[in-house]
Amino acid sequence: MRYESKSSEVAYDLLIHSLVDKRSGVVFQGRLFDKHSAERRVVGRMAIRIVSMRVADPELLLATKFVPVRKQDARDLFMLSGTKLDWPLVKRLIKDSCPHELIEANVAKYQAIIGARGFRDSINGAHGRIPQEMYDRCKKGLESFFSRLIS
Repeated sequence: MRYESKSSEVAYDLLIHSLVDKRSGVVFQGRLFDKHSAERRVVGRMAIRIVSMRVADPELLLATKFVPVRKQDARDLFMLSGTKLDWPLVKRLIKDSCPHELIEANVAKYQAIIGARGFRDSINGAHGRIPQEMYDRCKKGLESFFSRLIS
């Protein structure tokens, strides 16, 4: 299934049993979603509705968001890095799906985005006001992960 939208850029094609990044061709096989997701209750923002659906675990979400290198992905990676994650699992999910050259290039791109002037303000706009200690914890966590990922 392919989703096209004129109003926003879509990074992935949803295929039967896999998720494919349109830019790089990186594939995340459906079995990963079977293994690293769970049935969760989700609350809608606009229309208050509670539904149960299968949602990827944070580690798989971070791995899939690592590939496209969009500004919103950088914000999401940054905020996810401040939570308790199984970092060796995230590293394995990325390394099993991405060539080393892509990993190095994406780390450099994300470091440029996160180090850019105004990044802090973009986090505050998308996620509400972030306390300084949380911002520092997220930044340190992501920088540490990036260094382990490319080593």
